[in-house]
Amino acid sequence: MVITTREQAWEIWKEHAPAVRAYLQKRTKDIALTDDLTQEVAIRVYDACCCGKEIKNIRAWLFQIAYHALVDHYKEA
Repeated sequence: MVITTREQAWEIWKEHAPAVRAYLQKRTKDIALTDDLTQEVAIRVYDACCCGKEIKNIRAWLFQIAYHALVDHYKEA
């Protein structure tokens, strides 16, 4: 699948955001940090959309973005 519009990215995000948030919550155990990281993942998804890259597994792609956001957060800390 190729995400071609921000509206399409928004629909994908709405579908998977609760699972991504739960993934982050389980790893951080901090609601405020979870909220911040969830927002960071959403921003990264919107930035990555419309780049023309084919995504074979949307859910795996979103969780990979979440994982990298989490790693980046702990690198900065």
